[in-house]
Amino acid sequence: MNKTSYSQILDAVAADHVPNDLDLAPIIIARIQKGKSLRMQPQRKLVSTILLIVIAFVLLFYAVPEVAAAIQRWLGYVPGVGLVQEGQIRALAEPVSVTREGITVTVDQVLITPERTVLIYSVEGIPANTQDTPAEETLCAMPSYPYVVSLRLSDRSPLLASPMGVEAWPTGYRHRFKYLPIPAEINEATLVISCLFHTQPGIVPEGWELPLRFVPAPVDMTAFPVIEIPTSTAPAVMVTPATSLTEGAALTLSLDRAVQMNDGYLLYATLHWENTPFNYVDVIDLAENLHLLDASGQEMLYEVHEDEQTGVKEDQRQTAFAIKTAPVQSPGALTLKLDAVLVDLPVDASFVFDPGPSPQPGQEWQPNVEFTFGEHRLFVRSITVEGTGDGYSIEMTSDTGILSTGFVDRDHRIVSGYDGISAKGVFYNGFYYADGLPKGPVTLWVGGIRVKQAQTLQVQWTPPAISTTVLPTRPSACLTSAAWKASLSQPPAIPAGLPQKLLTWGPVDPNNLNGPWEAAITSLDGSQRLPIGAMKGAISPDGSKFAYAMDETDIQIKDLASGGVTSLPGTTRSYPFLFWTPDGRSIVFSQIGSFDLFFVNGDGSGLRQLTFGGYHELPIGWLADGSLLYGEWENDDQYVVYRLDLQSGESQEFSREDIQTVSPDGWHLAIAEATSGDRPQIVISDLDGGNRWSLADGNQSVLFPLWSPDGQWILVAVSNTNMDPITYTLINLHTCEIIPLPNLHDDVVGWLR
Repeated sequence: MNKTSYSQILDAVAADHVPNDLDLAPIIIARIQKGKSLRMQPQRKLVSTILLIVIAFVLLFYAVPEVAAAIQRWLGYVPGVGLVQEGQIRALAEPVSVTREGITVTVDQVLITPERTVLIYSVEGIPANTQDTPAEETLCAMPSYPYVVSLRLSDRSPLLASPMGVEAWPTGYRHRFKYLPIPAEINEATLVISCLFHTQPGIVPEGWELPLRFVPAPVDMTAFPVIEIPTSTAPAVMVTPATSLTEGAALTLSLDRAVQMNDGYLLYATLHWENTPFNYVDVIDLAENLHLLDASGQEMLYEVHEDEQTGVKEDQRQTAFAIKTAPVQSPGALTLKLDAVLVDLPVDASFVFDPGPSPQPGQEWQPNVEFTFGEHRLFVRSITVEGTGDGYSIEMTSDTGILSTGFVDRDHRIVSGYDGISAKGVFYNGFYYADGLPKGPVTLWVGGIRVKQAQTLQVQWTPPAISTTVLPTRPSACLTSAAWKASLSQPPAIPAGLPQKLLTWGPVDPNNLNGPWEAAITSLDGSQRLPIGAMKGAISPDGSKFAYAMDETDIQIKDLASGGVTSLPGTTRSYPFLFWTPDGRSIVFSQIGSFDLFFVNGDGSGLRQLTFGGYHELPIGWLADGSLLYGEWENDDQYVVYRLDLQSGESQEFSREDIQTVSPDGWHLAIAEATSGDRPQIVISDLDGGNRWSLADGNQSVLFPLWSPDGQWILVAVSNTNMDPITYTLINLHTCEIIPLPNLHDDVVGWLR
């Protein structure tokens, strides 16, 4: 997936309303400088410069007023932060670390928006025994040992945090916090950490302070476009049964916005209960009750997503939730279907309970109380004095679907309460008095009952056109034993739009593998074969030139149309495996002997050495930023892949996996790995190692991956065992369609566009 300027994000948001002849991109794109980043997924960019915002807003307000309001709400989704509105965004100038007694605390990220401040810090080096204690309540972050992570601003005022999730491992952890926004005029702060999370007091250093400095966020900061779903989309309506409790109150479900990410969408939905008498409405057991269907009606994978925009908005009588979808494979509408919700129905009932003159901790009564609320019944099974002696625990059941309720004493001051489930069908509620148990009888009131309302809510939305360069994350392999047998028995036809020519290398006489071999242009189905020379080489990206190398000659470039040959001086003893640059103007090659990498233009100019002192270095593929991946064997037989910046000449280690090839867009990898039985497999991955999945289930050997020029298909060699002949096979990376090519017998070297 190619990086996209933020003008295209604006276009995507406005797509349903912008006139066809209004092109925002030329005006905005001239003011955007695209950044480059290597080890990250392809991402949209958020540009928050004042000039860009002013230009975009002027255009949108006067040309498309319907869209202006949507863009004012959300300009983009920033990972780790969430939905971002317009305004200057600031970030941590650079990571800050402090080490004490072998423990390092690092502030990894700070992002400041007009709505909030988000901070992520990590700790490494905590001795394992500092987190082992028989008394859990003595650890940092327990009530007896407060865990305070505050920001002390330059004007000395503190900001206290709301924790937003912690990830822990044996020697450290990473914690994310949310604060109020830091005023625009304050660009410095100090992070103050009272104690390290979940450690014993006095064992490791406490009272950490890290100075922070904030700067405007870079213009290439990662962001994804937000699509405001038109309010004209009819919300799904669920009408509750007309009972004395609900009086026919209607619930509605709406899809509000979608965030277009690399591997699916974030879908934000709202459950509306504005015009109902309910105390509370929520979504429950999403894995069971919420279904996401594609255009064909098939269920799609998703995961629940929580951020600032999800939760119950009780003042607005709404409940918001969000899910992250799997990659969308088929065009058409997505359907969000909710089978049930949790409803807190208002009731007003009470009973008098007399514990006697001197109730004791643990004392229990069976009051034998039954309530009827419309069609619902509630049974109070027992009342127990809490072990602390200052509250009651009430155990209840229901045979009509009440899931929980809460009792309170309106005549006496209560400081806290709780509820839960103690066994299947049994639930409880408890509370504590501020001044101890009151004397004499008490009146206990129930103010609401929570029930599962089982009726269907459904809403649809049609995403924009699907990007063919975003690869899915698959829970299972495409090439299974069953799928392989089915494709062999009835091979599907090769799609007409797929490039139909390959560069191959095979024997002149197919019946004599030990005889001379030759290069050829071969049709994808193997039915046609045009020899082009008795040497191995590489075809240019446009298929017009063939580069090859002989033992004692310079690299030769043959024009396939005219037959003319150009020699590239100084390239003698080049290894036969040559590598064209994506623009077809130059060649990277390795020389026999040193096996270092060299570069030369197609006209013979610009010859230069790229690497020095390596062993058997061979090019692998081009990344999206123009750098080259190449592999080499080190002295200890360890295969290492390096990334080479052709402009600076600098090489950096990239991976120690057996990377076979890079996708045409430069964002994805095909990696060889062995599984049980030593059957080689091919794994698909993003550059950063994410979105990783295997092509096959391990029952076949899979070798020699080669991406199609459009990035949608991959050509691999498949065999049932390591001793069986191979069958070249096409696999669609988006649909998992499998097309064997049994008539393709030569070794495949390259794919012509």
